[in-house]
Amino acid sequence: MSTNARLYFEYGSDAEAAAIHGAVAIDNVGYVNSRAERNSLIAEIKSDNLSSFINTIDDFLACLTTAENIVSGSINASGALPKP
Repeated sequence: MSTNARLYFEYGSDAEAAAIHGAVAIDNVGYVNSRAERNSLIAEIKSDNLSSFINTIDDFLACLTTAENIVSGSINASGALPKP
């Protein structure tokens, strides 16, 4: 039996979605297919094992929360991310 999920996360700007995607994409290669589209992050998770599926979602959400906290702390008053 295969278990699938598609998760959508909406952010305040395209730059914020892209920055968060960049932070989480590296850690999830092979487990989560994700992409930034405009101001959204879309993540697709598939697994043939329910326990693995739940662990993958749990790990992804933990990484996502950390990335959101870091990126939201970096956004300036105008809503833009600082240039590197």
